[in-house]
Amino acid sequence: MITAQEADLISRTRVGDELLIDIAATLATSPDALRMRRKRAEARLAAAITDGDL
Repeated sequence: MITAQEADLISRTRVGDELLIDIAATLATSPDALRMRRKRAEARLAAAITDGDL
């Protein structure tokens, strides 16, 4: 499914008001890399929900 870090990223950027660029700076990564990480995690989460695994 998704890791605790991925859940935190989704929560902070989708529910909270934090920007990917700000989080990326604190994690020493690019906003694009973080965006892709979030996109993949959201896809796995959506698949788990659709498949009835949650």
